[in-house]
Amino acid sequence: MLQRYLPRYGLRFEAVRRYRPWAIALRLLAERGPTGPSSPLSMDAHLIHEAQRRGKEVAGLETVPEHVAFWREMLEADGESLLRYTLTRGRKVDDLVDETRAAWRRGDVEALAANNARLRAANPAIARTLLERRNRRWVTRIEAELHRGQPTAIVAGTGHFIGAHGVIALLRARGHTIEQLQGVSLTSAESPPGP
Repeated sequence: MLQRYLPRYGLRFEAVRRYRPWAIALRLLAERGPTGPSSPLSMDAHLIHEAQRRGKEVAGLETVPEHVAFWREMLEADGESLLRYTLTRGRKVDDLVDETRAAWRRGDVEALAANNARLRAANPAIARTLLERRNRRWVTRIEAELHRGQPTAIVAGTGHFIGAHGVIALLRARGHTIEQLQGVSLTSAESPPGP
């Protein structure tokens, strides 16, 4: 399968033959474009840069060791599944990511929820590990920030906020009132491409 699909990405089998399955999948995803959360063109990087430029405190919802441990556990358990999915359904996922990006820019929560549901249905085990488990852990940290009484921005991928197991639903279940800001628009002049 790798020998059949790798040329589409400009890669040779020899270049990745010693990689673990999850590492190949991440390499292929990276080849599709620089819009992931680690990219200097991502919204995460843009917001971090702006916060630091303005002298604001920046911290993560996970420590570096927690983040690394999470990815190691998830990718070792589901690495082959992720690789198969990346190879065989990559273009479909790219289209969903593009649709999600457009919905995010419009503030279209219904479209975001529909796209998120399709991505979750495609690989439910990864969705449970990647999103739901982390969301439950993050809510405690988000509440701690809310109780500090200082304005705080929480930034994560849209998949973490949408749906019955999303951060917003979990916070509402704990008695918090969540309100979507209206009239907030990000144009290409104000932000990098990507959600």
